[in-house]
Amino acid sequence: SVVTSEDTTDYKLTSHGRDFFSSLLFLRDHHTQNGVMDVYANNNLWAAKYKFVGLDSIGKSNALKYMISFLQTTSNHRHRTDVLTNNIVNKDNLLYIWFSDDDKSLPLKAEYQTNPFSVFWFLDDYHQVDK
Repeated sequence: SVVTSEDTTDYKLTSHGRDFFSSLLFLRDHHTQNGVMDVYANNNLWAAKYKFVGLDSIGKSNALKYMISFLQTTSNHRHRTDVLTNNIVNKDNLLYIWFSDDDKSLPLKAEYQTNPFSVFWFLDDYHQVDK
């Protein structure tokens, strides 16, 4: 269920249904195969198809490159949630993400392909917090 100050909406999700940001965490652990998952964004459900594209190098690291495309599966009135999700989850654009090819499977780079130009982000550094 999605609860707002105006109403509550129930959605039937697959076992792989999640919000956009949680879907990236899911892919970090499950990207070794192609697949589809339900993603909630803009007050709608989207079928996010992820596909292995190939091996690449990002800096000094080997990386696994994946392409993600989105297909809207519900037709609810769109609600603006956040700038990032509202722009990325779109049927007309593609998202590419590179995961390190090691046991950490870190997201090293992403490219959001859109017109008139693509948007990139890179992981420059990280540190592990002790539990």
